[in-house]
Amino acid sequence: MNMMKGAIIPVFTDPHRLGNAHRTMLQPQIGPLIAALLPADADIEIINDTWRDPDWNKTYDLVFLGCMHSDFDRARQIAHYFHASGALTVLGGNMATTFPDICAPYFDAVAIGDPEDIVPQIYADAQSGQLKKQYRSAG
Repeated sequence: MNMMKGAIIPVFTDPHRLGNAHRTMLQPQIGPLIAALLPADADIEIINDTWRDPDWNKTYDLVFLGCMHSDFDRARQIAHYFHASGALTVLGGNMATTFPDICAPYFDAVAIGDPEDIVPQIYADAQSGQLKKQYRSAG
C-alpha cells in the first residue's frame, strides 16, 4: 500500500453564518486527535481553518473535514474543491453524526460518531481503494 498524502481540516466556527471565522470561541481540537489515530508515518497536514485558509494549490489523496451545523456550507465548499483535484473527502463531526444522509451526497465518506474506532479503518480503506460511503462508530 502506498502512503497517502492527506489533510485534516477542522472547518472554522461561524455561529452567526456570516462567512467569517469566529476566533473567540473554543477552537476545534479534533485535528491532532485524528492525526494521532493515523499511522505514524502518514503524510498528514493539520489545517486549522479558523486561523488560515487551506493552501488551494496543494493536492491531497485524502482530506478529513469536521464541522458543526453552521459551518456545513464551508465544509462542502472545501470538499468540492479538493475532490475536484483528486482527493477523497471524509466528513465527521456534529453535522455528519446528526445528519449523515444530508451529508452523504457531498463527501466520499461520512464518519458517524466518535473517531477513535473508525478513523484507522477509513484510512486503510482509502489506501486500498475500498472507501465505504459510511462509517459508524461502535463507541
